[in-house]
Amino acid sequence: MEVGKLAGRLYKVNLKLLSITNYQNLGGQFIENLKNVAITIVCAKAVIQGEMSFGIMMSTQIIIGMLNAPIQQFIQFIISAQFAKISFARINEIHGLEDEEQVGSCNETILPQGKDIVLKSLYFQYAPMQEDKRHYQWGNQFYKLLKENKSPDLKVDFRYFEDEKHLTVTIPATYYGLRYLFEPYEIDINEVTKDPDILVNYSAKIKKELFFDTKPDQSFVNTIGYVALYDRELPDIAISIFELNTKNYPQSINVWDSLAEAYTVRGYMDKAKKCYEKILTLSPTNNTAKMKLEELNSKIRQRN
Repeated sequence: MEVGKLAGRLYKVNLKLLSITNYQNLGGQFIENLKNVAITIVCAKAVIQGEMSFGIMMSTQIIIGMLNAPIQQFIQFIISAQFAKISFARINEIHGLEDEEQVGSCNETILPQGKDIVLKSLYFQYAPMQEDKRHYQWGNQFYKLLKENKSPDLKVDFRYFEDEKHLTVTIPATYYGLRYLFEPYEIDINEVTKDPDILVNYSAKIKKELFFDTKPDQSFVNTIGYVALYDRELPDIAISIFELNTKNYPQSINVWDSLAEAYTVRGYMDKAKKCYEKILTLSPTNNTAKMKLEELNSKIRQRN
């Protein structure tokens, strides 16, 4: 409720600030236009009375018109000075207040029983205790509290960076924190070559735990397939991996070509032929697919 009141007051302050800024800009434009009109009237009167030529009048207006930019800059300078004055006043006001957090104190607030706050993943980072032991102690207490009352959906870890300082600890802490949070979603090539269903379960796991639909990257999956096909000499595993890639990316010529290659290595000529025919439906002018299809037809005829 208090946050809503503060937001309302902040909105009114911003509205007043915008109104004042508009008044200042309008005032500056009014003065500028009034000056231009006055100069034009004076110069025109002097030309009519023969006191100056028409060329001198035009030159005078051009020269005076060039002064408009410095005037606008001066107005902006006044506005910036006002903002700076308000900022300094606010800084002095804040410095005059007592600290909300007293040195050496540790305030504990017991939240009411309920499920208003849901924590899914948590990672702690702290600078050396030589700088300030309070944050480490409080964080450690909070970490122990979470471990003692751990929810099945909560991931939490605590790490102390002994060689870092308060201003440098954020870099390694962010790195290791992201590694910790996303480590369960890494795809291990060695595991996939043993069980290709890992790739099938990957999308379901991401959707359940991170709440968005995604598919394993086709280039990465293709790489795993070739590792299984040639490096590990597991053509059946490679075929399963490539088949999954064609299901996820049916419009990709590259994944169909990889599957055809695996079928050919395994000796499944008819299945390889269908893959190249699929490529030609996607890209009728694909000369590579035409050539490989002719080679396959020749091998099939020889076999028969």
